[in-house]
Amino acid sequence: MEIGSGHTWAAVRVPDNKYALIPNQMLIGKLNLKDSKNYMASTNLVKKVKAWSQNKKIKLAGYVKSTVNYSKAFGTNDKTDAIYNRPRMWDGQRILTPSKKQSITKKSYTLFLKPEKKVSPAKVGQVLSSHFTGTKYCSYGKWKGGYRPINVPTDVESHILQIRNNVPKEYAAIQWLAMARRLTASACLSTPTSVTRQARTRLIPSPPTGLTKPRPW
Repeated sequence: MEIGSGHTWAAVRVPDNKYALIPNQMLIGKLNLKDSKNYMASTNLVKKVKAWSQNKKIKLAGYVKSTVNYSKAFGTNDKTDAIYNRPRMWDGQRILTPSKKQSITKKSYTLFLKPEKKVSPAKVGQVLSSHFTGTKYCSYGKWKGGYRPINVPTDVESHILQIRNNVPKEYAAIQWLAMARRLTASACLSTPTSVTRQARTRLIPSPPTGLTKPRPW
């Protein structure tokens, strides 16, 4: 789901066999609002975007023949994104779908990709801890090419929300929380209790590239 200018919103369903890696950039493209199972949007979105596109003072982009491209209408894809956002999308897709060879300088990337292996919490932790690890753009101890990595020293926290289907529903939800940069922090595991419904927390050390498995209480 993305919100445009605080006045509109649009959402697209993530396919069951794919993932989405979202930097600080709007990525939802053409909306097929006739497909209500996979697309949703705020009321009268198409009419509003059409009107704004015809307004000489606004000249909103993203409207063509009764179809809205949401990211073109309300997002950006400029020099700042080329340094700050698109490289992070490139890096995450490189980790989860390594067979798809792409350039870090591409102007756009596919929103949904199929991972080559099942995505585990540890794999998500690897993505969150990446600083272009293992590439010529690796920023560990240096700043290579000026691209902003996913993991930086100024990260306040990182978290992973996991819902399991192989345990009782009372314990299905897990929050992995790192209270610092993902590269060096310990993971904090939270699960709800069946009695108080509150979260109980236990510190679990984790390696830089991922998270350890939940330990029994």
